[in-house]
Amino acid sequence: LANSYQKFEVPRLAHTTAYAVRHNLSRYILPRWSSHVAIELRPLDIEAWFAALQEQGLAPPTISKLRAIMQQIYRHSQRVGLISRSQEANPVSFARARGKSNYKPVLISPHQAFHIIEQLKPLERTLAFLSAATGLRISESLGLKWMDIDFAGQQIVVKRTWIQGKVGRPKTAASAAAVPMAETLATAMSAWKKETPYSGEDDWVFPSLRKKGKQPREGAIAAADYLRPAAIKAGVIPEGFVGRFGWHNFRHSIASTLINDGENVKVVQGLLRHSRVEVTLNLYCHSASAEGLKAQERFAMVLRPNK
Repeated sequence: LANSYQKFEVPRLAHTTAYAVRHNLSRYILPRWSSHVAIELRPLDIEAWFAALQEQGLAPPTISKLRAIMQQIYRHSQRVGLISRSQEANPVSFARARGKSNYKPVLISPHQAFHIIEQLKPLERTLAFLSAATGLRISESLGLKWMDIDFAGQQIVVKRTWIQGKVGRPKTAASAAAVPMAETLATAMSAWKKETPYSGEDDWVFPSLRKKGKQPREGAIAAADYLRPAAIKAGVIPEGFVGRFGWHNFRHSIASTLINDGENVKVVQGLLRHSRVEVTLNLYCHSASAEGLKAQERFAMVLRPNK
């Protein structure tokens, strides 16, 4: 069933999603279940496997993704007639998996972002400024060519991604929406275009100089070599920090900052190009305790009895 799913369905997915599906299949799902008869799997056995993975340190969202992949395998198999279309033929439908993560990203205030950006070299500085100002995913930023930067229209068009050394499609249809480019950001992008040796319309905005501009930079390497050291100097993370910190922290931070400053959530959803507003609220808005105190104080003032 998994082989059929990989042959017919996975190629239809965005590059980043397809990569994750293949990785999870080869590392987790197939080593555990490939020797089993598909319709004889029991939901409680699947749940026990999920629990064992969590005890081994696998994050709940990853376990939830494993369940989703298995579910898609069974649904594909039912659609093409490899197994019965009855509900009983899909044991994953009855298996539960905890999907909520305890992960809390390190948020970067605008003041901290400024101190990070000012320490970086021109290419990484422009990349960090773009990430902080727009919330673009690093794969989207690295996939930009100068033809995608519409200075006259004050917007950036996301046409492709760059991840794991390959060009891919935007994550979703919503991800392909144009991104606003304010004047300050446009000025920074224009300055970098004048400085980079690769400024043709078909050139990468953030090229690998080692590869003579034939491909973009690698985001993970740039984060390890430049972004994290700058964040340590700026006091955002401590020396020797072992937690998750990279370009995606800018995406979390702009969403939380704008929401906490009172910006309309639909505006933030549009900026981040989420297909559903629930994604913006559930995954990318992390209320600061100070904002909670202010909200509580405003409400408490109404409740306060007259003396």
